Amino acid sequence: MAASAPGFLFGFSFGPAGTKELHSLEEAAAPLAQDEWLRWLHLDGMSSEAQEWLRQQTGMDPHALKAALTPRARPRMSHFGDNLLIVLRAANLNEGAEREDLVSLRVLVRPRIVVSLRRSRVRAVEKLADEVRGGQSFHEPSEMLARLMNLVASPLHDFLEEISGKLDDFEVRVADPDQTPGRTEMFELRRQLIALRKSLMPQREALERLYREPHDVLGPHQRTLLREPSHRFTRLVDELEAARERSAVLMEEMGMQATEELNRRIYLFTVLAGIFMPLTFLTSLLGMNLAGIPMADHPKSFLVVCLIMAALGGGIWHLLHRNRWV
Repeated sequence: MAASAPGFLFGFSFGPAGTKELHSLEEAAAPLAQDEWLRWLHLDGMSSEAQEWLRQQTGMDPHALKAALTPRARPRMSHFGDNLLIVLRAANLNEGAEREDLVSLRVLVRPRIVVSLRRSRVRAVEKLADEVRGGQSFHEPSEMLARLMNLVASPLHDFLEEISGKLDDFEVRVADPDQTPGRTEMFELRRQLIALRKSLMPQREALERLYREPHDVLGPHQRTLLREPSHRFTRLVDELEAARERSAVLMEEMGMQATEELNRRIYLFTVLAGIFMPLTFLTSLLGMNLAGIPMADHPKSFLVVCLIMAALGGGIWHLLHRNRWV
């Protein structure tokens, strides 16, 4: 089958003679040589040709394949005899995409064989392939998995660092009433954190199980190589939880500031109403079109009424100020 066949992206064979790049599914289907350390194939999981080839040529457990080809698989780790399935989520670094909309990467592992499946472009896998072309080699699946996990973790760490920097800026701005961040900005940041948490929490648990649980695919020594990458995801989740708590505190502080500002405005209107209500009553009383209004025909009656109102208003203000209400 030609290299351009649907579903085949790239592949590599690692051995004592060096690394050989595979260019077709026909090459990938060749039996493993006795001295071949490891074979890695990267396929398009959306391709029906690749799916059929997996079922017919790889000897993978049918249950593992079914789980790997599920359209909306959550991060998980499952073993099926001598088959291991790892579902990861990686940062979406594709053009025009949101990084928090993580892309899915499924990895099937058998002794000396690793098959990775994508449904969308995964830059971490492409970077690993570039490293292999540059001379990187792997003797066993755990070495490759450890490197892949680190490449998946690095963009997520950078993304969380960026979010942490925004939170630092928001904390400074919240302290200054003239620069308080808008609620839209905070809601967008919290949406990103929630989207990351939905994937990273189960991913941390899956990777912890990967190196803790014994199974037929990776021996104790191989699982030890996965401990540090797994701990890195644990630290990522810790950073994520810290960022969520900081964002919650900021939202609470912004809510308190908004409430305080509203209360100040309501209080101001209450004070103004307390001052002008007696004056309004006086003007309404003197404005009645009835006989007997005092000084109705006096030439200086308007000036007298204005002085009375000014004195009344000043007296009310003095009373409020003396009681520390204003």
